[in-house]
Amino acid sequence: MPEPFLTAQDLHKSFNDHKAVNGVSFIIDEGEIFGLLGPNGAGKTTTINMLTGMAGITAGRVFYRGKDLTKNIKAAQQVIGIVPDESNLYSELSGFDNLFCSGGSISPFGSLDDLNY
Repeated sequence: MPEPFLTAQDLHKSFNDHKAVNGVSFIIDEGEIFGLLGPNGAGKTTTINMLTGMAGITAGRVFYRGKDLTKNIKAAQQVIGIVPDESNLYSELSGFDNLFCSGGSISPFGSLDDLNY
């Protein structure tokens, strides 16, 4: 059986005394479409932000195809696609500038398997 595509293991995120995410774990298999559902304030966005390097991980681990990315989580940006439920475009920017701003640190070339982490 192949390794899971992405594994979140006991993820935690705290902001001062507030626990935004408290021990979230799940496995996403290759080709699987995955979504997080829950009420406002449940930690969905914070969890996605941790998985994509937009927020630091207080505790827990993230694996890509069995390789621990916890210390280099931004590498996952090359292989994870996100569809937000609201527009995150800046109306004062052109389409090109929005793409540059939101995707500027993400390489469309290569594979996460080729990265050194």
